Amino acid sequence: MRVRVKFYSSFREVTGTPEMYLDMSMDSTVNDLVAKLLNMFPKLRLQSDEIVVSLNKRSVPMDSILKEGDEVSFLPPVTGG
Repeated sequence: MRVRVKFYSSFREVTGTPEMYLDMSMDSTVNDLVAKLLNMFPKLRLQSDEIVVSLNKRSVPMDSILKEGDEVSFLPPVTGG
């Protein structure tokens, strides 16, 4: 199955692209997608406590199952002072 992956802020800088499409196995999870991205981009920092993952514009847990055509966005945490 194919999913659309969108990157924001520092993630975009590391990957060199705002988005890409990746082929994933059926029943893959967000965690599986993260593992694939870390293999592709070793400098990418995608620890679950440091990112916000959005699946089809909704915040989801890392064990969420992906489906054909899903859009997964990776955003750095919001900080302020």
